[in-house]
Amino acid sequence: SPLPSPSPSHLPLPFFLSTMGFIFSKPAEEPAAPGTVMLTEDTTKVNLSSRSLTEFPEAVTGLKHLVTLNVGYNKITKIPASIGQLSNTLTSLTLAGNQLRELPEEIGALASLTDLIISKNALVALPESIGDLKSLRSLNAMLNRIERLPKRIGECQSLEKLKLSVNQLSELPESLGQLSLLSELDVSSCHLSSLPDIFDSLTSLDNLNIRNNLVAELPKSICLLPSLRVLDARNNEIGKLPKRIG
Repeated sequence: SPLPSPSPSHLPLPFFLSTMGFIFSKPAEEPAAPGTVMLTEDTTKVNLSSRSLTEFPEAVTGLKHLVTLNVGYNKITKIPASIGQLSNTLTSLTLAGNQLRELPEEIGALASLTDLIISKNALVALPESIGDLKSLRSLNAMLNRIERLPKRIGECQSLEKLKLSVNQLSELPESLGQLSLLSELDVSSCHLSSLPDIFDSLTSLDNLNIRNNLVAELPKSICLLPSLRVLDARNNEIGKLPKRIG
């Protein structure tokens, strides 16, 4: 009997991409028609956003020089473990606007990653391995269903921007206090009833947005932010401000 056909994720990259309407070519060949996605063995940027993909194009993890990958605004429900194969090169990953409920632990292998955009999905948690992203500078996880942050998020020592607006967080981990380079923190519309008293450690924090929560009292350490320029605490349940604020 004939051998079964290989699954798309295991097809050779050129053939796999051709089945999706993409062209894989050698650099010496003439440019393709307008609108065609051209990929070569030396491709550094891939933009497959808004193409109605229902599966992550796993074969792109075979691109050894890939720096930027955008598969945003598709219908992808799962990210494969093979994403970790891009550990040496990938600096920017956009997964926004899909139907993801979770991320694989292997995402922590992306040691060069500086920008991660996972907004507008259905995520309920982030993997603990996110603490391995030592180069990560910006994390956008807005508009999900995240109920808790991993304690190891405090190990993202390069993190400068953390956007978590419109999630279902009941609390923030004290490990956030380890993010000494954090300049922007947005936890607006997250159902928070309290804030950890860790702000004196966030010496670089410039913009803090806690709008539209259930916070009744601001921690005293919020008065000890030397770099704070913007504090948006509207629509909370704050009865009084700390004496030292202002």
